[in-house]
Amino acid sequence: MRSVKKSKKNIPPSLKSRECFESLKKIYNQGKGPCKDQIDSNIYRAKDVIVKLSNLYKDKCAYCEQKEPDFEIEHYRPKRRLAKIDNNDGIQHPGYYWLSYEWTNLIPACHDCNKSGVKGNRFPILNNRLKNPITKENTIDLSANDFESDHLKDEQALLIHPEENGFNPYNYFKFNSKGEIIPCAKKETIEFIRAQKTIEIVNLNRFKLHIMQRKKEIQNLKYQLKGLLLNFVHDVYINESRAFNRLKNDYFRILKQINQKTKPRNEFSFFWEYVYKHMDIVLMVSMKPKYRKLFLDLTQAYKKNNIK
Repeated sequence: MRSVKKSKKNIPPSLKSRECFESLKKIYNQGKGPCKDQIDSNIYRAKDVIVKLSNLYKDKCAYCEQKEPDFEIEHYRPKRRLAKIDNNDGIQHPGYYWLSYEWTNLIPACHDCNKSGVKGNRFPILNNRLKNPITKENTIDLSANDFESDHLKDEQALLIHPEENGFNPYNYFKFNSKGEIIPCAKKETIEFIRAQKTIEIVNLNRFKLHIMQRKKEIQNLKYQLKGLLLNFVHDVYINESRAFNRLKNDYFRILKQINQKTKPRNEFSFFWEYVYKHMDIVLMVSMKPKYRKLFLDLTQAYKKNNIK
C-alpha cells in the first residue's frame, strides 16, 4: 500500500453529471428509506472514473499493489448492507448508499482483495457508526460525503485508506524475513490496531502475496547473496583486492535492480522499497557476523554514493 494524492477538485465528469445527481436523489428517496436498487454501476464504473483511478494508482490495486489493469471499482465504505461481523452495536447497517458516487470513496482493487469473504462489505470502526447521510433541506449534503469530513472521520475507520492525509505506510507496516507484512507500531496503539485490521480485512498475507511473491523474492535474494559470498570466500585467498571488487560490483548490481523496483509505478513497490531500506531482513541469520557486516557496509556505501 502506498500513499496516493487524489485531487478533490478534478472529479470525473460522470460523478458530477445530472444523471449522477438524479440517481442519488432516487437512492435517497427523500429520507423515506434508501432505494438501493437505484444504484447505477454505470455511473461509478464510467470510463472517465476508471481512467483517472488507473492513472492515480498506476494500474495497481490500492491495497496490495498487485498490477491489475482490469481492476474492480471498490467502495471504501460499502454501499450496501454491512457484514454483521463489523457491526459494533449489533444493529444491521444498510450500508453507505449515499456514498455510491462519492469520488473519495472510490478506489481500485483487485478481485482477491475486494471479493466477498475478504474486504467485500466489511468496514470495522472504533466509534459510533453514521447510519444516514448528512442532509440540508431534505437533500444529501455532498460536502459531508468526503471521506475526511468530520462526520465520517468521527467513526474512526480501522481499514486504512491510501488517500488519508499524511498517510505513511512506514508508520503502520513492516515486512519480516519470511516476507510477511506485519504491524510496525507498538501494540494497542491506534496505528497497530489499524495495521492489523487492514492486513486481516484484505488478507495481505494470503498465499499468492506472501508465499508466491514476497517470501519467494526474499529467498531468491538470499540465494544470490549466498552465491556471492561463496565466490568471495573462495577468491579471497587468491587475490583479496580482486575478490572484494568482484563482490562489491556484483552486490551493487543486485541493489540497483532492487532500487529500480521501488518506483511507484512498479508492482509491489512498497515491499521493494522496504527491502531496499532494510537489507538486513535478507541477510541470512546463519551468516557469520563479519560477512553480515560486510554486506551492510556495502549497502551503506552504495546508498551514500547514490549509484544508479
